[in-house]
Amino acid sequence: MNSLNSELIAPFPRTLSGLLELWRDITTSEAKAIEAGDWDSLQRAHTTKLRLMNAIDAMPSAHASIMQPHLQTVRALQAAERANAETLEAKLKALRAEIEALDQSSRALRDVRSAYGHSGQGLWQSYS
Repeated sequence: MNSLNSELIAPFPRTLSGLLELWRDITTSEAKAIEAGDWDSLQRAHTTKLRLMNAIDAMPSAHASIMQPHLQTVRALQAAERANAETLEAKLKALRAEIEALDQSSRALRDVRSAYGHSGQGLWQSYS
């Protein structure tokens, strides 16, 4: 293993099964952060997962048979990733709808102000 690979893997477990277990933990943390709307925690989890994916990519993979015993785990992790993506998309859709509703309310208030909200100063100036 070259020094670059060692640097990538250093903070993480050195076995594929350990890396996959960490992936599961990070994915679970992401799901909790999405549900709670904790976007800072979600960002930290994504950053850690990116580093983890680099570590997994740096694992020696001379034979496809290395992955074979872990295929079921990888498929479960991929399913969890898809579920997180769907949940996140639903949350984002709800947030966008909320923002749109707030924008509409703001526009309606501006319309009301422009229709009825003449500056009091201007009225007083006309009488002085």
